Amino acid sequence: MWKKESIFFRNRADRAEERIGSSVTGRPAGRKKQDFRNRADRNVKSGQNKMNDRNIEIREQLKKILKPSRFEHTLGVCYTASALAMRWGADLKKAETAGLLHDCAKCYDNVAIVAECRRLGIELTADELAAPAVIHAKLGAWKAEHEYGIQDPEVLSAIANHTTGKPGMSLLDKIVYIADYIEPGRKMLPRMEEFRVMAFTDLDEAFYEIQESILDYLRSTGSFIDSNSLASFEYCRKEKENALHG
Repeated sequence: MWKKESIFFRNRADRAEERIGSSVTGRPAGRKKQDFRNRADRNVKSGQNKMNDRNIEIREQLKKILKPSRFEHTLGVCYTASALAMRWGADLKKAETAGLLHDCAKCYDNVAIVAECRRLGIELTADELAAPAVIHAKLGAWKAEHEYGIQDPEVLSAIANHTTGKPGMSLLDKIVYIADYIEPGRKMLPRMEEFRVMAFTDLDEAFYEIQESILDYLRSTGSFIDSNSLASFEYCRKEKENALHG
């Protein structure tokens, strides 16, 4: 990403040199070009400093193992989770890390991911075996801990629960769950624009309504619904009801 941005700035530098010329600046054209390039390099370094060094390493590792479209989605979730963390007062670095690693195990087909979990001794539920598409969250949390060195239980929880949810989701859990759904690269699902606004105005309502929308879709298509998804939504429904009625 930053390399592309650096090239963009340097192309601008070349064009600026041609337009301005040494007669206007009073300096050799080559020096003007170098000034632009120095500014570009500073911009790149400044952008990289926004992401801690370990997360930069993780990003580069993920770029090698994920499909380009999955990697772009990963960056979208990372940046969206970071924005939501700033909005709602969650830990920015934790949101950034969880967003980066939420799909780190999204590189297996259904048969392979079940086999990998069995090889690693990761227990799978009957629901997960019935709908293997959700397993990457559990395996991703394992990989985050054992392969990427993440020890923070909040980050691991956000990764593990970003697909189905669970009763009693933490603030970080909700942020990553929502970021996964609304990140800019997602196709325009029903009510997407509304959900994107809601995520920054009422996080709990956004979490509730996104879950409801997903469950409605799964029911309408006759798809299997994980019991954790049902339990998570029911927990939110009761919380909302209690809040409305004191």
